[in-house]
Amino acid sequence: FSLLIASTGRPRLVVANDVNPHAVEAMLEAARLNASRLRSPLLVLGLDARRLPELLAPAYDRIIMNLPHAATEFLPVARSLCAPRGCVVHLYTVASAPEEALQGLPGWARPLAPPLRVLDYAPRRFIYRVDLRLRPLGRVVDEQRVADAVAAGEQRREPAGQRGGGGRGCNHD
Repeated sequence: FSLLIASTGRPRLVVANDVNPHAVEAMLEAARLNASRLRSPLLVLGLDARRLPELLAPAYDRIIMNLPHAATEFLPVARSLCAPRGCVVHLYTVASAPEEALQGLPGWARPLAPPLRVLDYAPRRFIYRVDLRLRPLGRVVDEQRVADAVAAGEQRREPAGQRGGGGRGCNHD
C-alpha cells in the first residue's frame, strides 16, 4: 500500500512500518526501484508498532493496519497516532462473517461502513477490511448527549460579544 499511496503525492508523508526485517528490506528495495514515481516522502521503519507513538507525532489522518490476525490489538496504538481531529483506520482481520469481523472492537472505534470481504483465506474464513473512525485520545464526546441537548434546545447561548476566546466559539468533534 505504501508505494502506491506515496506515488499519488497527496500525503505530506507516508510511513511504512513492519517488524519483519525481510519485509523492511523488500520495501526499501521497492522504494529504490520506484523512486522516480514517488511524489510523497516515504519513511520505512522496522519497529514493533507499539513503539511508534514514542517516535511519531499524533498527526495521521489515515492508518492502514494489515496484520489480519492481530490488528485489533494495535488499535490503541493507532488511536495515539491520530491527528487531533481523529483519523480513519483501514483494519484487516480474519473472520467467517462480517459480524465476526466487528467483534472485539472498542467503543471508541466506530465502523464507517459494513466490513468488506477482500480475500478468501481458508475454507469458510475470509479477510475483511473494516473502515473505522477513531477519535484521538483525550477528546471523547458523548454524541448522544450532544444530540439530545441540541434536540431539546438546551444549548447554552451567549449574547453577542460575550463569548470567550475573542468572539470565536469552540467546536468539538
